[in-house]
Amino acid sequence: MERRQRRDLYAAVGRALSPVTVALQPGATASDPETLVVSSRADFPSMVLRGYALRIVPANGSAPESVNLPDLAPGEKWEKG
Repeated sequence: MERRQRRDLYAAVGRALSPVTVALQPGATASDPETLVVSSRADFPSMVLRGYALRIVPANGSAPESVNLPDLAPGEKWEKG
């Protein structure tokens, strides 16, 4: 009998081989919103990102938002404030 379940290593490999990193930088003040930073990796695997979209699912339960990312060369960043 097969027990086809993803192992813990599955998520770790997915993060290690992701072509981007996503980070949330907190705002400096209460009136300054948080900034979402998407960075194209400059190390392995480095590639030009074309045609990617980012799906943002707010924690407050409001509707998800889809944002088309610009083309990003390895090492470039895109910010959404």
